[in-house]
Amino acid sequence: MAEQTVSTLKRTTSATEMVTITDNLATHLPAKAVYIGADDDYEFTANGTDWVPHTGAKAGSQISVAARGARHLTGGTAPDANDIVFYY
Repeated sequence: MAEQTVSTLKRTTSATEMVTITDNLATHLPAKAVYIGADDDYEFTANGTDWVPHTGAKAGSQISVAARGARHLTGGTAPDANDIVFYY
C-alpha cells in the first residue's frame, strides 16, 4: 500500500490580538484564525467579495481562515458581540 500524506496548515506566529466582529463589512485585516462564540450558520470572505458559507458552526470552535469579514448566513446580518472573534 502506498504511503499517504496529509497537508496541514501550520502557523508560524501566535495571535497577539482578538477582535470581536460586530459588523457585516469585508474590510477588516485578514485574520490568522476565527473563533466561533455562538452556534449558527455564518459566511466568511477572504477577498472582500466572495462569501463562503460555514453551516453548523459550533460555539467554542476555531477555523483557520484568513477572513476579512463575517456575517450571518441568513440575511447577511452582522454577528452579535462575541459571536465571531478574529485572531490577529
